[in-house]
Amino acid sequence: MRAALLRLLRATHLIQFADRIAAHRAVHANVQANADYRAAHPKRAFPDPALVFEVAGHAKLKSFDLSGQAHAREIACILRENALAASPSILDWGCGPARILAHLPAVLNAPDARFHGCDPNPRAIAYARAALAHISFEHSPATPPLPYAAESFDAIYGVSILTHLPEAQAQSWVAELARVVRNDGVVLLSAHGANAAARLPAPVRARFDAGDYVEAGGAKAGSRTYVSYFNETAGRRLFAPYFAEVVHRSANAVIGHDLCLLRAPRRSGKA
Repeated sequence: MRAALLRLLRATHLIQFADRIAAHRAVHANVQANADYRAAHPKRAFPDPALVFEVAGHAKLKSFDLSGQAHAREIACILRENALAASPSILDWGCGPARILAHLPAVLNAPDARFHGCDPNPRAIAYARAALAHISFEHSPATPPLPYAAESFDAIYGVSILTHLPEAQAQSWVAELARVVRNDGVVLLSAHGANAAARLPAPVRARFDAGDYVEAGGAKAGSRTYVSYFNETAGRRLFAPYFAEVVHRSANAVIGHDLCLLRAPRRSGKA
């Protein structure tokens, strides 16, 4: 029933309107729980629950915070496994209100690391700058280029960003990430893989299985309600023109998405 309703909302381009109603209800339903969580952490800053809903689909500060901690630990582990530089410069591409970056410096425990975040949402960046003065944040455009010089970063990660982009826009962003990562750096991106695609209608799932980049539209590209899916075959087609090394890991248990590890950027943008 819910899946059918979502398909109808997408088909009628009403899904973002329905999402705004859901956001209003979620914020009001969690007023007391969020007040209690703030009171339990008086030295911490937390974003507006309405902003949390905008990026996470719920308005629960506790869930937002704990998922950020868990994802930061997982990302730190993956970066260490991939020979992170001794004094790395790290970018959270599409950082939102710093759900992960709020925790990554502590869990990575690299005293000389430099942390950066960028996002096209000005409210998210305004919050992050005010809350985390030790991290550098930039407002970025919805389409490339990023406000960084070539080969600026040893590591870049983007959690649940490609999951909300159409294929052409994803391609342009992958090319841009190849531009700003260093030759020996690593890019870590999450994707809606087979687990997420299992909920798709059978004809759409068949396209996914065949290696198509599948998009559930009906909303603004880049918004949380615009959803895309791709398997390893489609991922390699997306990434190979821009990275010589592509590793696809299915269904990460912590992050809940497939993970794509990209190394050795192709500066020409050609295979």
